[in-house]
Parts: sequence; structure tokens; C-alpha cells
Amino acid sequence: MCETDESERYLGDLDDQLFALHQLLEAMPDGIALLDEHGVIRDVNGCLLELTGFVGDDLMGQDVSLLVPSRDRATFQRYRDDYLPGLGAREIGSDEDLALLCHDGSEVSVDIFLSPLALGDQCGPSSLS
Repeated sequence: MCETDESERYLGDLDDQLFALHQLLEAMPDGIALLDEHGVIRDVNGCLLELTGFVGDDLMGQDVSLLVPSRDRATFQRYRDDYLPGLGAREIGSDEDLALLCHDGSEVSVDIFLSPLALGDQCGPSSLS
């Protein structure tokens, strides 16, 4: 098989994996955002959209801090920075009241969990639920 065929097959396989991952996200009963290693939102499920009032692709490509009330952004960034070295699933801010900022400016009390997720050759702190 030629090199072009190999890369086309890999891209096809990756597309299939991303589609399956999105379907899995949609089946989850909790709001979930997939983030890249820089905290940019790459995918969200319908539960998160419903919870926050955002629609469609409003959140795609946005920094996750968009969902964090301004008073909590520095603390949230510290949690993310502390999370990176260990890259293990864990709850953040378990001893604090955490809030999710909705599209209309209101806030919803939430529990936040970060979990690593490998996609292709990338691995980052990519899920936030």
C-alpha cells in the first residue's frame, strides 16, 4: 500500500473515532466539554449546551474560561495548571462552591472533573464534566 493510502486510511479511522466519541458524549447524562491541551473547547455535548443556554457551535474554539465566572478564572487556571503534571482523572475544587457561567450571565453550581483523553497522537486534559 502506498503512503498516501496509509494516511487516507488513518484520517478515515480518526474521523470514525471522533464521530464515535461525539456519539458517546451525547449519550452522557452530564454536561461535558472536550478541551485541548491549551484549554480550547473542541467539542461539547447537548447536556452542556442545555445547561448553559449556548447553542450549536457557540463554544467551539473558545477558551474554557468563557464558562467560568470572572471572579473564579484565576483559581480555575491554577487548578488546570496543577492538573497538567499528573494527567490523572480527578475532581477539582471539591472543597469549594464552583459555578458554570451561562450564556445569559446566570450561574449554575457544578462539580468539575478533569480526565485525560488521547486522540490520535495527542493527549491533553481534554475532558471537563
